[in-house]
Amino acid sequence: MSIKKLTALALTTAVMLVVIVSTAIVPALADSGADTRRYRKYNYATGNYTTYNLTVDYDADYSVNARSIIGGTNEMVESSETAVVHLDGSGGTGFIIGKNLIATAAHCVYSNGAIVSNVVRIIDANGAEVATYEPIYYHIPMEYGQTGNSNYDYALIELDSNVNLMEYGRIYLGLATDEFMASGKNVTVTGFPQLSGDDVINGWVYGKRYQAIAPIVYLPNDENADQRLFYTADTSGGDSGGPVYITETMQSGDVYKTAIGIHTHGGNTYNSGVRITSPVLKFYMGNPYVNL
Repeated sequence: MSIKKLTALALTTAVMLVVIVSTAIVPALADSGADTRRYRKYNYATGNYTTYNLTVDYDADYSVNARSIIGGTNEMVESSETAVVHLDGSGGTGFIIGKNLIATAAHCVYSNGAIVSNVVRIIDANGAEVATYEPIYYHIPMEYGQTGNSNYDYALIELDSNVNLMEYGRIYLGLATDEFMASGKNVTVTGFPQLSGDDVINGWVYGKRYQAIAPIVYLPNDENADQRLFYTADTSGGDSGGPVYITETMQSGDVYKTAIGIHTHGGNTYNSGVRITSPVLKFYMGNPYVNL
């Protein structure tokens, strides 16, 4: 897949967020060095893998494990977002970003030195399963496989090139500027939580899709602020791999949902995920080692 020049939408938060609307990478505003990351492409059927490198020059302005209920009250509600899919095996979440491509967290597809068996379940707006798919390839950062570094806890699931997931919707990808991160705007986290205890008693169901909406939290002094993002939206085990996204309505009335992160971890004060940065974006949208 080639890297094309960006076509950007004029969002109401245009100075704060760049939205990716094609198989593109954001052109750097100013060079500030290069980032080379190594990846493994696992054959799902055999477990064998090949390795490859991706290098991106990116701009500093776009440095763009319990799962927790923050504040003690579960504020998740059912979601009808069909582009968010269930990974039956790991029990995690993924989201459609292309014709046969699904973004997720690395720990949803790789654990204890081996790939994880998953069936991709497409769930319609009413909560019914309408399709299932078996992965063809997993793409995983080598840094995550070797060290478990949470900054590299992202992965790509590649389905057969004849599959077209776009009929179920799509979550776009975006690079959030620090200005946007400091804005306190709401983000939505959507996934398939593995709920238990009082949550089940109160009617929560495994395999159902839920979402929570809460402000993004900017922690500029955190040593991982350029690689991770933080929020108070409630999550639970199983939400890992789900999108952390904003929703924008255009003047035309079209609605775009744009992920600026991938949910991976919970905490006592904040939940967190991998921030979509230029290297992560290139991995998903400008990766020549993906078969479309």
